[in-house]
Amino acid sequence: MTAVDTKSARSSVAGLFLLLSTPAQWPSLLSPSTADRRRLRKPPPKTAKKMTAAAYGDDKSGSRSYSWLRTAVPVLTLALVPLMAVMSRWAYVPAIVTPPRAQDSAKCLQTCTLDVVESIPMNVTFGSAPLPQSTFSAWRSLIMTASEEIQIAAYKSSLRGKHVLGDSHPFSYQGEEIFDLLVNAGRDRGVPIRMVENFPPKDRGDNEDGKSLARRGAVERRSLHFSKIFGTGTMHSKFLVVDRTHFYLGSANLDWRSLNQKMELGVLMKNCPCMAEDLHAIFSSYWELTSLQNMTVKELDIHPPKATYNREHPLSIMQRGVETQIYLA
Repeated sequence: MTAVDTKSARSSVAGLFLLLSTPAQWPSLLSPSTADRRRLRKPPPKTAKKMTAAAYGDDKSGSRSYSWLRTAVPVLTLALVPLMAVMSRWAYVPAIVTPPRAQDSAKCLQTCTLDVVESIPMNVTFGSAPLPQSTFSAWRSLIMTASEEIQIAAYKSSLRGKHVLGDSHPFSYQGEEIFDLLVNAGRDRGVPIRMVENFPPKDRGDNEDGKSLARRGAVERRSLHFSKIFGTGTMHSKFLVVDRTHFYLGSANLDWRSLNQKMELGVLMKNCPCMAEDLHAIFSSYWELTSLQNMTVKELDIHPPKATYNREHPLSIMQRGVETQIYLA
């Protein structure tokens, strides 16, 4: 993770950078099939152009078209989603990088899976075009899979419509289910859940469900007030890490509107402890900062979390039969 020098920069943004070997892989990435997953075991081509992709377009009929990806410039950079908050007064500290262990990297090459997930407003349709897995489905599978721990970084927590609409509403049914799943996991199944949430809230109801989950004994929740520590800034991260093995990282807030009322984009990685550990390190730095909020930035002894994988040492995974390099940055 790269620190920011206040003399030369005004913000720090992190995201998941994907280096994909061929643009033709992206249509299948957005709608994975069982056959695609079997092809993950095939060795990568001996010659392949590295490239990155950013999004997809629409054809003239209104349906999604991916043909332009096949003629894209060979090298593009994809910053899928913002991860770190915007800050303007972070004292400069050099990034710390831990050399990856060959044993772990070799295992992750075979086990890691990556899928693009998306939220689409209820009133938007794309005809018969194949669609990626929904954000709701990704969150639901992660929470139900959890057996050891769940870590949540949230800009807001408004999963139930009553905080905005005054009562439960059909539009918020997906958020209501995610709320119930978190209660079931944390209180009924005994899975430890820790949540770091931005403070102060921007709008009415923004922190209400985080507070409610804490009152029910489902989560251990802390608020992170960036501007109190750094003089400015907001914790704007949105991710869930499960058992330090699976995670969601994306643009969707822990909010019912981000599940079926807004366009949101993210990634779901499973069976990938190599990447999950790096995201866990970022969560741990947030968790530690919550206990230092009575100190000023000049009094803090800040140490950035150790990144195992970076631009110089990316993690290789097999994605649709193509060796793909990824890292958190």
